[in-house]
Amino acid sequence: MTPSPDGPRPDPPAPGGPPSGPLAGDSDLGPRLDPASRQALQQIVEQSRAVLARDPRNLAARRDLGSALYQLGEVAAATNELEQVVKRDPRDAGARYLLALCLAEGARLDEAATHLRQVVKVRPRHALAHYFLGRILGLQGRLAEAEAAVRRAVDIQPHPRMITYLGELYLSLGDLGRAAACWRKLLEMDPGDHHARRNLVATYVDRGMYDQAIEEGNRALVAGASHPALYYNLGLAYLRRGDVEQSIEHLERAHAIDAAHIPTLVALGEAYATAGRLAEAGQAWEKVLERDPGNPVALYDLGVAALREGRPEGAASYWRQVLAGGSGFLPARRALATLLVQQGRATEGIALWEEVVRAEPRNAEARSYLAQTLLLSGEFERARQAAREAAELDADDPRSAVVELLASARRDDELGVVRSLRRAARIRGFVPRALAACRDILDPEELKRWSERLKDRTAARVLALLLDELMQAP
Repeated sequence: MTPSPDGPRPDPPAPGGPPSGPLAGDSDLGPRLDPASRQALQQIVEQSRAVLARDPRNLAARRDLGSALYQLGEVAAATNELEQVVKRDPRDAGARYLLALCLAEGARLDEAATHLRQVVKVRPRHALAHYFLGRILGLQGRLAEAEAAVRRAVDIQPHPRMITYLGELYLSLGDLGRAAACWRKLLEMDPGDHHARRNLVATYVDRGMYDQAIEEGNRALVAGASHPALYYNLGLAYLRRGDVEQSIEHLERAHAIDAAHIPTLVALGEAYATAGRLAEAGQAWEKVLERDPGNPVALYDLGVAALREGRPEGAASYWRQVLAGGSGFLPARRALATLLVQQGRATEGIALWEEVVRAEPRNAEARSYLAQTLLLSGEFERARQAAREAAELDADDPRSAVVELLASARRDDELGVVRSLRRAARIRGFVPRALAACRDILDPEELKRWSERLKDRTAARVLALLLDELMQAP
């Protein structure tokens, strides 16, 4: 039962379940202890202690004692024995590896990471040393380093738990494509891995790949999977694809299984509202607020519903609650600012964004929304300046390009229009992203007049594409 210090064979966890320390959750990397194994380990402990009583300098016996104690869950005692071994023989990679695990379970993460780095220098193909080093780095928030360590472990020994954690790291790093690749790899290894399939569905939803999400989700349902997260993500996929009835059906199933899941209630409210069932939407969002009184998404959506019902002051009240909660939820601030401008209270709307920009000078999104609010207020030169400042912080922002375009157009500044469109030509996926962000402020007739005036080919091409998509949009 003594773990191999050199090979990739998994080490067993503490008896009776997974480790209790920061590395909890990796019980599937090794076998659980049955009574016979426990008895064998206890015999190793007794024999090792007997040897050490006669010969305290016997490192082999002390190493066996530390290993057996660790596997029996006696972490503090194991740490003491293994520290003595490593102190006397720094080259003992097996003892150092086990010592690192003991230190990690005792939340001594920096020391554990130092020991694991020493192990992989001596044993570069020790998969578990790479993996647990990645786990520790992940706990410390050093995600890029964690990803490199776990990826190395997976290259050596593609264990499902390692691949799962690698996928989780990619999600934390925002690399949804590689996360999806991890879930697909797990499904190649085990097509019945419902957890991996749920993760793949959720990742497809996050990437906007709704058809793929629905295909994978329905495949999981056919295979007998039934989990609230699966129904939730299927409901979101159907909602984003515009199939509201299917969305409601799946979100209601998710809510029936797990009534306490707040995101499901939020999405269900949105689906009801999209279907025109505003009373049910309001009830869903009110349930969210019963569980989470300051939930910014529910308050924002209640404001949108109030505005649709012709109650602008009610909408403003909900959105002001979001701002008072300090959540930083920008859609509520944007909606309130737009409403104030429409009510002839432009100064108040502009002030909402200026407050954010003063507090967060490098917040490109806030500057972009400030530019849009200034545009709606008729302050075209200030709008153009704010848009350019937003672009300096985020050159890939389509909103600031649209605002600069419209502000220049309304000042009859052809050079400014050309400049904004040439910048738009360098923005990845400009046309669909611009429509998603700014469709409500784009006037087809205004764009058509400018398309007839422009002589700059690049600017004319971008404007033609934007106008064509705008005319075809529902």
